[in-house]
Amino acid sequence: MAAWREAPFHTDAERAALAPAEAATRLRDGAQGVTDEIWDEVDAHCTEEQIGATNLEIA
Repeated sequence: MAAWREAPFHTDAERAALAPAEAATRLRDGAQGVTDEIWDEVDAHCTEEQIGATNLEIA
């Protein structure tokens, strides 16, 4: 899924879910983690239940 940002197949909600997954799993690469901007986008597109399920899958 390295090219998810460039792929035209994902909805805005799917992109919002992929962003924290990428940010959380790339910490070792020096990424800054899941930023407030990423969470704002997730909040705009996902319900509390969806956010919880996404976090569980990321973990």
